[in-house]
Amino acid sequence: MSTVANKMVQAAAGNSGDILDTLLMGTYFGGKDIIVLDVSDISNISDIGSLDNISSAMFRPPSAIDLTNNLLFLPHTSGSPYNTDTYDISNLSSISRTDVFYSGRPSENGAIADPNREILYSTGKASYSQIDKLDYSTPSALSRLTYASSDNNLILYYPELSSDGDTLFTIGSYGNYSGLIKSWDVSGTAFSSIDYLSHSGNPGGNYSGLNWIEQDNYLISANSFGYIKSFDVSDTSNLALEDTLNVTSSVSGATFTTQHTRAVDSVNNLYFLTDYYGKVYIIDVSDPANLVYKNSIVTQVSSGSSTGFVTVDPARKLAFCSFQSGGHVTKAYLYVIDYSDINNLSLTTVDLETVNSDFAPNSALYSVGGGTFGYLFKGQ
Repeated sequence: MSTVANKMVQAAAGNSGDILDTLLMGTYFGGKDIIVLDVSDISNISDIGSLDNISSAMFRPPSAIDLTNNLLFLPHTSGSPYNTDTYDISNLSSISRTDVFYSGRPSENGAIADPNREILYSTGKASYSQIDKLDYSTPSALSRLTYASSDNNLILYYPELSSDGDTLFTIGSYGNYSGLIKSWDVSGTAFSSIDYLSHSGNPGGNYSGLNWIEQDNYLISANSFGYIKSFDVSDTSNLALEDTLNVTSSVSGATFTTQHTRAVDSVNNLYFLTDYYGKVYIIDVSDPANLVYKNSIVTQVSSGSSTGFVTVDPARKLAFCSFQSGGHVTKAYLYVIDYSDINNLSLTTVDLETVNSDFAPNSALYSVGGGTFGYLFKGQ
């Protein structure tokens, strides 16, 4: 979810005391499925609905969601053809695909939806070095408005949007691991470059993508060397590096790769980051100029997790996460972290097979654990 939209959902929940009770997630486990769970009671998580055995779609994390117009977008990350699939999620017990748009380009690293203008931005993988701008005002017939080419060999990760939708921010890395954050004017049809900032003073590495920690003022990202960086983007024509925190210097054994995932609790000013082994790190971002490591917790013991998700409910101070494991596994799990006491984290582990039979092992398929993407929101 765009953290513009995510902050609105979280702030509404946090200010009213409402909980985010619905989890929509993708999984490879036993097949390519979209699963919707009722997580209002973490001691009794139940199934709402699912869409099973989706053909072609690849479930790595470049998905995007529009909760205003009730749409989910799954850009394909590999294979052929390179499509972007659109799903109607207005009825969570009966999700349906409404469109298949052939993009011609894989989106391996990120996508974001602008619900007001009904525009989807999707970043292409390194060999394409491109950002697509797709019109989804007719959800059954997506169309490309235009695209922007990034620098050669620049790998782009999850982008972010300003609250008015006029400015797109991208972060990427080159083959030499130097980092680059860039602002784009997207108020019209075309892309127009505003400013860029190279920040290779510390290792660049592959990035997790961008999140707002203070709307329209400060962005945050993390790389595969365990460096978390905050950026002052309040002046879109003068981007600046605000602070850098090296998690690996705070936590012995912290191991990051290209597939770490992240979330921001915008109510309690916390940043959540996962590492290669499914460990979750929590960072205090209340002062963007002084990022502070707070705590971490191990969710699973495995040979490594290739990808997954973490998403948060600020009202209950709960983080939900699930991961693909690095090998053939026979169980899929959802992990719920209670961070109401930041110094004493607790973990609830849910065997997803007890919630939805789609999580039953299928020996004929390459089962790679739990979730690949996840969105938490207040149910319909």
